Parts: sequence; structure tokens; C-alpha cells
Amino acid sequence: MSSRPLRHFLSIVVTSLLVASCALLHPVDDRGFYLDSGIHSQTKTPYGPAGYDREGYDREGWNKFGWNRDRINRNTGDFFDTEGYDHEGFDRAGYDNAGYDRLGFDKTGWNKEGWDRHKNSRDTGTHYDTYGYDISGYDRQGYDIRGYNRCGYNKRGYNRQGYNPNIPSPSDSYNNPLACKLNRINANDQQYDNKGYDQNGYDQYGYDRWGYDRNGYDENGFSRWGYDRSGYDKQGYNKSGYSRYGFDKNGYDGEGYDQYCYDEEGYGRDGYDDEGYDRNGYDRDGYNRHGRDSAGKTRYVK
Repeated sequence: MSSRPLRHFLSIVVTSLLVASCALLHPVDDRGFYLDSGIHSQTKTPYGPAGYDREGYDREGWNKFGWNRDRINRNTGDFFDTEGYDHEGFDRAGYDNAGYDRLGFDKTGWNKEGWDRHKNSRDTGTHYDTYGYDISGYDRQGYDIRGYNRCGYNKRGYNRQGYNPNIPSPSDSYNNPLACKLNRINANDQQYDNKGYDQNGYDQYGYDRWGYDRNGYDENGFSRWGYDRSGYDKQGYNKSGYSRYGFDKNGYDGEGYDQYCYDEEGYGRDGYDDEGYDRNGYDRDGYNRHGRDSAGKTRYVK
């Protein structure tokens, strides 16, 4: 190989390595913008080949649909376009061109799935449809069609990964009648007194005068202190006051949430109630039930 082809080959290799190293040091998104600077990899400017920046706005601040960052329409200079819809596709009354508001309800108060704003089914007039499920897809016992509740656990207390450390194995003898029966057999050939007890105080079934076996449990699997082998009493609660499913006698878990993942005041783990408002009365966009933010401005006023 002559020196000239060799130099050409080496230059190609070096260029490829430089390009690869730049890509590693300055990764780009799927549209070609550098993640760290927002500069486009082809044009070397904040704008791509089509003339729009990473957020989709051109040099004058308009997107391809004719809206600017302040949600003003280019053609009307207003928050609504020539057809009377805002940048999200809702008219001044708050409905889209299909007749549904921002929460998905039409002017008569029903959504596409047949539920009203009070979570009643159009078909039954109750909180449950003809199949027995509510608006969120849970039945009267709080389980979805796959058998899991709102917190992600089935009736046996297992999550979707099949694990729950607080739930005893199905093979535990306390709930296995056959195993309980076998537990009453005294394997040792003992002599019994006239009351039927051996020298250690156990009858032929392995129970003492008070009805407890060598491990301290009665034939129903409860100890002298009233707890089974898994630490739950006859009502199904442990010493901390929680059931096998992690709820106390008032229906709340250790973090204060019920089986539907709402606290005593009706707020979910994300801090919002079932209507989407937080404890201060504001939705996720920062507006209250009257459509105003904390400064008193409406949703459409900058």
C-alpha cells in the first residue's frame, strides 16, 4: 500500500473517531438537537433545518400551528384562533370540536364511556356499570378485572410481581386443615396418666391441659396471647393493629391511605383528590375550581 492511500485511510478513521467522540460527549435528541446546549447538530444554531427550535418555535416565536409561547394566535392576536379554539383545541365555553370539555364530559354531563361527573353510569344510574365496575374500573370490593385493587394488590395480598412479605405462604399449616390434624399426632410412644397426659403434660394428640401444642398454639393455630403463627389475632390484625393486607381497623395503611389509595381527608398519594385538586384547591396546572390561579388570573389571561 502506497503512502497516499494509507494517509487517506487514516484520515477517514480519525474523522470517524472524532465524530463518534463528539456524539458521546455531546449526545443529541431524535431531532438532532444537542441535549446540553439546544443547538442543532446540522445547522449549528438553535434552529433546525425547518426553522424551528427544540421547543418547536421559529425565530419570531411562533410554532407551526400559529401559536406563540404566550398561547396567542398569530392570525387573531387573541387566545383563540379564527375558528374560536385555543391552543389546546377548546372554545370559549371550554369544549372541543367534538363537544367535550377538558375533563372529557359533553354538555349534558356524560363522557364517551358513559359516566357522568358524579361517577354514575349512564346504563345503571349507579357508581357501577352493567359489568359491576366503577368509572376507574374497580368492582364493589375494590378490585379490577385482573383482581388487583387500587394499590396494586390482589385479594390474597400479593402484588403484580407475586410478592408481599406480610402475607404468609399458602402452605402454612394454620390454614391447612390436614396439616392441623397431623399436628395433633404424638409421634412418641408415651405412657399416659389417667387423664390422658404423658409425663410432659401432653395428650396423644400433642396438646396440653390448656389446649396448646408444644409450639404454644391451639388447634385453630392461635397462641396463648391470641395470635397465630404469622402474628395476627382472630380478627386478622397484628400487634400493631394492621391486617394481613396492611390496613388498620379504620381501613388505612401505615401511611394513612385506604385501599383506594386515598387518605382520611380524601387526598391521594399524589396530593390530589378524586377531582384533581390539591389541599389548597388547585389542580395540576395551578388553577382552582373557578379557573383562576393563585394570583387571581384566569386560565386564559397571561
